[in-house]
Amino acid sequence: MERTNHDLSGMHNPIKSLSMKFHPILCNYYITTRCNARCVFCDIHQRDGRNADSEIAKRHMRELAATPVRFVDLTGGEPLLHPDLPLILESAKSAGLLTTVTTNAILYPRRAREIAGRVDFLHFSLDAADPSVHDRLRGVPSFHRVLESLAVARSLGQRPDLLFTLTDSNADQLPVLAARAA
Repeated sequence: MERTNHDLSGMHNPIKSLSMKFHPILCNYYITTRCNARCVFCDIHQRDGRNADSEIAKRHMRELAATPVRFVDLTGGEPLLHPDLPLILESAKSAGLLTTVTTNAILYPRRAREIAGRVDFLHFSLDAADPSVHDRLRGVPSFHRVLESLAVARSLGQRPDLLFTLTDSNADQLPVLAARAA
């Protein structure tokens, strides 16, 4: 078979033809692999649970700020399990980044005041309108704790959004949850 070299340099590239430049604007930063849930759709709890080194994480926040990244989402595992979460958030804020925390919200009532003012956006996981469905998917009883976390966040002037992990076993719950949250 004969090989043919094709000059592709003249081909239309739809990405290059757009007038805007593309670059990452959000960094998901895993500050821990520890987790206090046992979600059926996630295996992070089966790994060795470790926290990111706080000094390295703070350095990474400064380094991220020197890039086009504007948002850093501290996640994991469960970021509220990291003892230095407030310090890492403060480092990100000081560097000029907008901060988000994605959490299952189980520990939020206990840690809310520590991170208040350091978090721009909160993401709470709520996977069903039915407590038994949510708790089965999360592997631990946490539905009512998420509701408590929502109340605590509102009392502190924060407006968390809800993250819904769609599976075959909770697809029917999404319209119900969306209607209740509206």
